[in-house]
Amino acid sequence: MGLLKNYKANKAIDILLESEPGSSESIEAINKIKNIGDSSIGNLIDAIPEGDSLAIIEKLLVGFLTSHSLQYYIDALTDSDNRIVKSIMVILATHHTYDVNKLLAVIDDPEIPKNVLVHILLARKDDLSPALVARMIAKSDKGGRQVLFRVLDEISNESAIEELSKLTYHEDPNIRQIALRLLSRIDTNQTRDIFYRCIPDSERMVRVAALSGLLKLSVHIDPKLIVEYLKDRDLATQSKAIELLIKMNDPETVSYLIDILQDDSEFVRRAAVEVLNEICDQRSIKALISTLRDKDWWVRVRAADALGSIGGPNVVNAIFSLMSDEDEFLRRTAVEILNL
Repeated sequence: MGLLKNYKANKAIDILLESEPGSSESIEAINKIKNIGDSSIGNLIDAIPEGDSLAIIEKLLVGFLTSHSLQYYIDALTDSDNRIVKSIMVILATHHTYDVNKLLAVIDDPEIPKNVLVHILLARKDDLSPALVARMIAKSDKGGRQVLFRVLDEISNESAIEELSKLTYHEDPNIRQIALRLLSRIDTNQTRDIFYRCIPDSERMVRVAALSGLLKLSVHIDPKLIVEYLKDRDLATQSKAIELLIKMNDPETVSYLIDILQDDSEFVRRAAVEVLNEICDQRSIKALISTLRDKDWWVRVRAADALGSIGGPNVVNAIFSLMSDEDEFLRRTAVEILNL
């Protein structure tokens, strides 16, 4: 600002602070400040600590707030006076005359309190671009990423899938894990396929996050793919696979479990039995018994072993129901099983 404008702005602000609200002197001072324009923003910000006339000062600052003038307000967020920071934070959080996405450019500024940025961004979350917020994560430092992830917790949607998917390739497993957690809020086939890709990750936390993400989706999940993770040597990963298969309750799961029941590891076989005992109903038992008709004698043997591995009231009830099935082979087999 030129020296003359600076002098005029300070003089007008002094008169405004000393005048009675609504007086002719006050109105004239306000008009002079408005005529000076954006150049008076810094002077108005400096006047915030005066206190008594804060409302009129803030009203003028709101009137000057645009995307073009935003830098004045951003600079004020670094002020050592908490009264200035708080006042500007409230203005930026409650008014929509500027593009809030421009604040993402200063996400790594160490001079701006992170809690202040979080407050503003969450207050204006409906105007933020989820894709842009996700894109900034790879470019930001640790402190900035924490802010961005906090915001994405509130605004993730389908527009952010592509950028979040890129983060699942990040070298930091913590970032891969958080990206998957955010994707789990988006119930689409595209996110499901991303989870499929991430299940074999070398890091346990990422594998578990991928399986946990699938648990939250309503789209169809391939049981054949998930059954393979009953063989995972990590207990947390295996447990999550068991939980997912039980939740899916897909009748096709039983046929894929037959091979797992023959695994050399007791650890793996027990996982398969745990799933079978939970999901067995008329559909799955029928599918398993039907396998006894397979042309391959080894498949028939494995199916018989599978039937011998499961038990419980669900299984018994399912076999009882098959006694009235229209398929004679199923009826006869159900009777034979019950007579054992």
